[in-house]
Amino acid sequence: MASSDILLHSLTLTSFLLILFAVPIDSHRPRRCYESIISFGDSIADTGNLLILSDPNHLPHFALPPYGETFFHFPTGRHSDGRLIIDFIDCSEFLSRSLILMGEIGGNDYNYPFFAGKNVDEIREMVPLVINVISSAIRELVDMGGRTFLVPGNFPIGCSAAYLTMYQTENMEKYDPLTGCLKWLNEFAEHHNERLQIELNRLRKLYPHVNIVYADYYNVVLRLFQDPIEFGFMNRPLSVCCGAGGPYNYSPSRLCGDGVPYCDNPSKYVNWDGFHLTEHAYRWIAKGLLKGPYADPAFNSYCFDSKLQNSSPDKDMSLSL
Repeated sequence: MASSDILLHSLTLTSFLLILFAVPIDSHRPRRCYESIISFGDSIADTGNLLILSDPNHLPHFALPPYGETFFHFPTGRHSDGRLIIDFIDCSEFLSRSLILMGEIGGNDYNYPFFAGKNVDEIREMVPLVINVISSAIRELVDMGGRTFLVPGNFPIGCSAAYLTMYQTENMEKYDPLTGCLKWLNEFAEHHNERLQIELNRLRKLYPHVNIVYADYYNVVLRLFQDPIEFGFMNRPLSVCCGAGGPYNYSPSRLCGDGVPYCDNPSKYVNWDGFHLTEHAYRWIAKGLLKGPYADPAFNSYCFDSKLQNSSPDKDMSLSL
C-alpha cells in the first residue's frame, strides 16, 4: 500500500473520533472557561466509537475483559484497563468556548508501515503528510469557529512493548541504558514532534486570536519510564500488564482480550497491552498537561474541576528530566 493510501486509510477510519462532553454551567463563577471538550484522535482518545461501529457478531479484542477492569469493571471500548487522558480532563464550568483535542493523530499512520517492515527513512517521508493533515484539520475547525486547540505530539514509541518486541536486538547500543527503550524509534517520534511544533508556531502567527496548545505526550510519558518508582510504577515498567510471551510479555499472536493473562495490579505498569497505556499512566499524562510543565502554552487550571487532583497523588511532574 502506498504511503498516501495508508495515510488516508488510517485517518479516515481511526483518527477523527468525536467525543463531546457537557456539564451544567455554574453561574456563580465570573471567569471564562470552556463550554465543552471536543476530542479528535485515534485509540488513545476513543471512548467507545470504534466499538459502536464494530460488527456485534465479531467483536474486536478490546471489547473483551480485562479491558476496562480498573475503573468501569467491564469493557467500554477504551483501549486501556480504565480511563483515558480525555476522561481526566472535564471542565467544571462552561461559558462559550470548547477545548478541541486534536489527537493523538499520526501514531497509526506510522504503525502500519513500521509493522509492514518499511525502512525508517521511507517512513520519515510520511511525516510532512501527517503534519499537513493535522494542520488542515485545525485550519478547517478554526474557520468553523474553533478557538482553543490541544495538539498532542507522538509518544516515545521506542518504549512500546510491541515495537520493542518486533525490533528486539542483541545490539545493546540501540537501547537507552536508563529506560531500556529503543533510541532510534524515539528519535523518529522526536522528529515528528519537532516538525509538528514548527507547524503549530506557523498556525499561531496565522491565527493570533486562536489558542493552540502543544501537548508534550513524548516527554511526559518518557518521564514515567525514566523515574517509574517516583510515580508509583514498578522498576523498568516496559512489560505489558495484559499479554503473554517474550521478554515484554507481549506477542502479536496473543493479544489482550483473547484469553491471555493479565497482571493483578495494572497501576504498577505503564504499558497496558503493547500499544496502549494503563489508566494510572494516563492519569499522570493528564496531570502533566493540566498542572505542567507538558503543555505549551500552559493551561489556565482554574477551568478544570478537582477530579484529577483528588484522584491522583500530589507528585510534581515538573522535576527536571
